[in-house]
Amino acid sequence: MIFKAIAMSWLTVVRMMQVKGGFRSPEDRTLTFGAMPSAPELRLVSATPTARLSAHFAMQADYDRYTSINYQQGQNTVVSLSMSQAYATLAPGGYDLVIPELTGVTGFDPRWALHTGTQLLWTSARIGGSLASNYYTMPHEGDVSRAASDAGFITP
Repeated sequence: MIFKAIAMSWLTVVRMMQVKGGFRSPEDRTLTFGAMPSAPELRLVSATPTARLSAHFAMQADYDRYTSINYQQGQNTVVSLSMSQAYATLAPGGYDLVIPELTGVTGFDPRWALHTGTQLLWTSARIGGSLASNYYTMPHEGDVSRAASDAGFITP
């Protein structure tokens, strides 16, 4: 069973929330959405030679398994970062997903990087709960998964 809710605010921020439950017995159940996801704090780490952004995520118990952020600039440039539950537990005050400096890596094309002065769309996704996130795992009675995403625009 999947429930989804979508809320839009002036078309600059879009949020989606989802809750899934695994049940084997046919009876009435109550599932609750997770807390409203807190938007990441975005900041420019470096402007040269490419724009490098940092996304700081506050810890939220409902979303303790996986976090990702995507940045899209124009139609062809997408930079994605993600982390697992193990990384999140290293920093109890929250955690940062920082775009690494890759221009010195052999084979890296600077066209793949973000650039300052051009607006980009950011989209974050967070997942938590006890329900396994892959489709091949059999759910246990009462397993729940909560997911949420957030999006907005920023010009680095």
